[in-house]
Amino acid sequence: MKAIAAGDTLRAARSKSRGIGDAWVLPSVRRPEVPCPKGTLDKWFDETAEAAGVKLAAQSGWHSLRRKFATEMKDVPLKDLCYLGGWKDPKTLLSCYQQLDDDVMRRAFLGRRPFRGAQVAVNSHLTATSAERTG
Repeated sequence: MKAIAAGDTLRAARSKSRGIGDAWVLPSVRRPEVPCPKGTLDKWFDETAEAAGVKLAAQSGWHSLRRKFATEMKDVPLKDLCYLGGWKDPKTLLSCYQQLDDDVMRRAFLGRRPFRGAQVAVNSHLTATSAERTG
């Protein structure tokens, strides 16, 4: 529901822009030919989080949410995740946004398939041992 409202808001802002293509999605309120100042965006971010009842750690901002999104969505194919998150280059997503996750790594390690070479060696050993016993 909130994502739809945000999308509608961005589309409305975009339709008010006189530019096509490289126009600012969030232009300055007073000077639309320049981007909205970072301080204003930070203030809006904090106000929006507070109004939504979202508790953020100190110094959290846009990028911390993008990191969380990228990390939580690791199971989505890379091309789709780049599109969903607005990353033009997957290198940026992989090097800056996705974080290591101990629980994910632990589950991956514990859920790995057994090494087939070891199983073959064990089976060969057991077969040879059985043959020796019957021989």
